[in-house]
Amino acid sequence: MKKIIYLVPTLSLVGCTSQHVEEKPNVIVILADDLGFGDVSAYGSTTIHTPNIDSLAHGGVCFMNGYATSATSTPSRYALMTGMYPWKNKDAKILPGDAPLI
Repeated sequence: MKKIIYLVPTLSLVGCTSQHVEEKPNVIVILADDLGFGDVSAYGSTTIHTPNIDSLAHGGVCFMNGYATSATSTPSRYALMTGMYPWKNKDAKILPGDAPLI
């Protein structure tokens, strides 16, 4: 009988395990056409003052190294917005990199 008295509270505590849920990171992607690396004051620009972007940069992680799959902005924008490589979709009608633009 004494064993049952100790067993019931012990078994009830087994269900009280805590579950650790990992927090998902907050990610903000700022997509701007023709914005260069040195155009934001967080990266050293003295001509353009961007206090809101600066506060985001100082409170988080700065993107310092990137690669583009194309020399023009349209394929990069397409890939970022759809999650697909632009050359995988024949209906995207994105010009090849060596196409004459004018």
